[in-house]
Amino acid sequence: MNASLKAFSSPELQRNTGTRRRQAARIIKHLRQELAHEHPLLTMPTGWMIDNLVSNCPQALLSHDDWPSVVMALMSHIASETSSETPSPAGFSQLDGQTPLFPNHELFDDYDAHRFSMALHEYMKTLT
Repeated sequence: MNASLKAFSSPELQRNTGTRRRQAARIIKHLRQELAHEHPLLTMPTGWMIDNLVSNCPQALLSHDDWPSVVMALMSHIASETSSETPSPAGFSQLDGQTPLFPNHELFDDYDAHRFSMALHEYMKTLT
């Protein structure tokens, strides 16, 4: 297990949803840096974007017993919801719960979110 996941792989995982969302987002932010070395041409999301993407995932995805499983479930959900086969990623909203996430003030769209989540999901498979 790599250093980013090892630091967060506590057997006593907090069950508080808000805490688990923040922790999952923190882990993804750490893994983003590793992924940037593996895929230098991949557009990387900002911390703000990661917080928004994670906040749009169902609470049930946070209930896995270990962090690698949580992160993989979140990335799988984001990839499926931002797929070109999905009619519209309109279900994604900013942290306020009302403002649509796409389009936004950043140069990161639903296509970039899909590519990032797929790449991180594949990267996670190599770590476990």
